[in-house]
Amino acid sequence: DMENVTWQQSLIMGFAQAIALIPGTSRSGVTTLSGIALGLNKYTAFEYSLILGLPILIGAPIWEILKMTQDTGIPTITTLTMANYIDLGIILLVPFIVGCISLIALKKISRDKWLSAFGIYRIILGVAILVFGYLL
Repeated sequence: DMENVTWQQSLIMGFAQAIALIPGTSRSGVTTLSGIALGLNKYTAFEYSLILGLPILIGAPIWEILKMTQDTGIPTITTLTMANYIDLGIILLVPFIVGCISLIALKKISRDKWLSAFGIYRIILGVAILVFGYLL
């Protein structure tokens, strides 16, 4: 039950998200694993990990807007063209939709106990990247 997640567990899981700044690291994987390590059951840890990802789903499009406007300043109604509005709409909508679809799929996968397949896939992919990186 998510009601049983303590503020201490929540804080540690939140800080664990910083590990996902390492390229190739799964944010949801890190937070789920940290929740399990803190004594949560797998499903609760995974579900809480998804909730911890909501600020990222909201913040990523805002970050993209800020990057888009850094050269021209903050856009105002008078400085935005129709193309800018379309770009803003795409920047806001696409990551949100893809993120929501991904969360729904991951939640279903976690319920169907396929989560270990992701772990195996990540280990194989990591080893392959290390081997090919070393050989090249």
